[in-house]
Amino acid sequence: MNARFDRFSSRSRGRLITTFGIFLAILSSASCLARASEDQTVNGRVPLLSNEAAWKRLPPVESGGGQPLPSWARALAGALPYTTAATLELDRLYRTSDSLDPKLAGTIRLVVAQTLHSDYGRATADADLIRAGVDRPSIDRLLNDRAALPEAERNVLAFAERLSLAGYTTTDEEVASLVRTYGEARVVAIVLQIAYANFLDRLVLALGLPVEQGGPIPPLEVRFVAPGTAGIPGAARPALPSVEKVQPTPEATDPDWARLNFAQLQDRLEGQRDRKPRVSIPTWEEFREALPEGLYPRSKPLRIRWSLLVSGRQPKLGPAWIKCLRVFEEEAKQDRVFEESLFWVVTRSLRCFYCMGHCEMLLGVAGLDREAIAARTSKLASDDWSSFPPAERSAFGFARKLTRTPWEIDDSDIKKLQDAFGPERALDVIWWSSRCQFMTKVSDAFQLQLERENVFKDHLTPDEGPK
Repeated sequence: MNARFDRFSSRSRGRLITTFGIFLAILSSASCLARASEDQTVNGRVPLLSNEAAWKRLPPVESGGGQPLPSWARALAGALPYTTAATLELDRLYRTSDSLDPKLAGTIRLVVAQTLHSDYGRATADADLIRAGVDRPSIDRLLNDRAALPEAERNVLAFAERLSLAGYTTTDEEVASLVRTYGEARVVAIVLQIAYANFLDRLVLALGLPVEQGGPIPPLEVRFVAPGTAGIPGAARPALPSVEKVQPTPEATDPDWARLNFAQLQDRLEGQRDRKPRVSIPTWEEFREALPEGLYPRSKPLRIRWSLLVSGRQPKLGPAWIKCLRVFEEEAKQDRVFEESLFWVVTRSLRCFYCMGHCEMLLGVAGLDREAIAARTSKLASDDWSSFPPAERSAFGFARKLTRTPWEIDDSDIKKLQDAFGPERALDVIWWSSRCQFMTKVSDAFQLQLERENVFKDHLTPDEGPK
């Protein structure tokens, strides 16, 4: 009896211990899930870190820190912390710059957001205008009835609308009129504001983010510690999904795409090389005087007209954007052949031939010879992308849609990118495709003359070869 009892007790104790262990494991798992849910939520199409978790991922700060972050920063901080930090500093600069009257800058942002159907952009611009002293009835009139506005301001807003979706339809006379009213430096500031609004609104539209709970986040007063001599640590991106797991999907048809064949596009590029720009471009000697430390080596004359213009005419706004681009490049380390092909799709969508020419130059820096560049871009120019890997085709289709109709980006578009590139690399594609919108707005606004020589060779280290 006692022996049976002892055996029963032993078995019972064993079961009890096992059951208790399972119970503890469940509790532990639930605790981990609870902590994960505190650190990360899904609000939009991508996970958002909590405010506290996002600040832990971001680089150290010199001042500020710990403040509520905009939702786009919480979406990007996990995968691209240094790029997020640079974009936060850029956002503050563009939203508080004294290069334009804050009411005009806020109005530009509002009209771009309305054009792109960006509720997030509209709410943010609305809040900035209220901080600038514009009352609610005046904001409503900006959106619904501009007849009472001064003619010069109406011209700026009409220009912003056209540049946001079809910059190639803007005219020499439009820009000449703006220059007569505002002068070249302020017109460059106007275009940079339009470009930044197009970048951020498209980024937020792609991520599917609503306005932050409690209202839009004001520009953050934060300064991050500059990277040391070691530079920005490159993101340890996970490997791409295997080709077998990426299912090719038919791309949406675009009736306009094949209307300009490869030979016609090359003719347009040649025409851009002979184009007279709509504003004067600062010379290297003029630019060098205002050159921020570390932006470009002073020993090598800069020949990129885009950079000469934006940095020479707006020595705060222009270099800040270029710095942000470099941070992303160093952190994400995307394959250059792929990213310039992606940019090429954006330039073709907008008929932006200055930037299209730069894509070809950068493909050369990536190691492609003339024949390989022509072969790749002629395939991109066709309505048949079947020779490209499925992942690239997903990215090209996304970039074209983000460019043409960003308000139509939906969950399935982002799911395709995530399946093709993984969650983190998909954010690279989204950020880069949005970045392309900034570059093209400047090029289209001023119809810059395309350089005949490869102006990037002196400022970029050639890649070992196409990857």
